[in-house]
This record gives sequence, C-alpha cells and structure tokens, in this order.
Amino acid sequence: MRMYLPFQTPAVQRELLDSYLLKCLHAQAADSDDLLQTSLQYMYVSRGMVSMSSLADLLGYSDRNIRRGFQKELRVCPKELSDIIRFQSLLRELNNGSQSHFADVAVKYGYYDQAHLINQFKRYYGLTPNQVFKQVKSKETCPFFTIKKGGNRRSYVKSE
Repeated sequence: MRMYLPFQTPAVQRELLDSYLLKCLHAQAADSDDLLQTSLQYMYVSRGMVSMSSLADLLGYSDRNIRRGFQKELRVCPKELSDIIRFQSLLRELNNGSQSHFADVAVKYGYYDQAHLINQFKRYYGLTPNQVFKQVKSKETCPFFTIKKGGNRRSYVKSE
C-alpha cells in the first residue's frame, strides 16, 4: 500500500512515515502503562480480592488484553499477582495487631477452604500455618506477628 504524500521526496516521506509510526507506538505504550497502573491500583485497593472478569469490566478491557499487559510488563499473570497481594494483605493485618482469630482473618480475605490457605502459606511463606505457630510458641515471635497467650483463642499482635 502506497501512501500519497504530495510534494515530498521519498526520503522525506519515509521520515514522516517513521515519525508517525513511532508516535503510534508510543501512544500504544502509554495506554498499556495506564492500563497496568490502573489495574494494580484496583488490585491493591481491593486487597487482591478482585476477580479478573470484574477488573476487565471496571477498566473496559478484555481479560486477554489485561493478561497480555501483565505478562509483557511484569512477567506474571494478573491472577497470580492478585493472590500474592491477598496473601500479603492477610499477613499485614496480622502484623498490624489484629485482635481477631486467625480463622476470622483468613475468611475476611477469602480463604474459605483450609486446604487453600495452607497451600498459599506453603507457597509464599515456605511453611504451613501450624509450623509457623509451633515456631512462634517456642520463640514467642514470628517475622510478621507475635502470639499473646490468653483464653482459648489466640490473639495476634505486631512483632516488635
């Protein structure tokens, strides 16, 4: 396909076409950056508890477009990053001195199935929750919380 650029030499036409294509490429990259930034904001605000379909609806992009942007820029799929953010949010709540029972905090972050929570703990922390609690009992500390003894429920407060 030939573009008609009157009164221009072929070299000038090539330069004009190159600059036009570069502008299009930069505009597309800016859209991709905005999509990624907005997606990350939604994920962090929702503490990782946003489904990919609702994220796509909120942003007005397809699931596939969002996945492609994440893979290209972050080398991780959005679902994986959302799971990491959710797990970090659970640990952050425990670290910030939540007086809630561990199971209540887990349910708050969408871990309704005990096996799922245990698998996530192993995956991101390297230990099961029980192994962590055994370490905490012996040391009374943990990288993200301290257990205070009292009653039949455990309370979790921020480690010093």
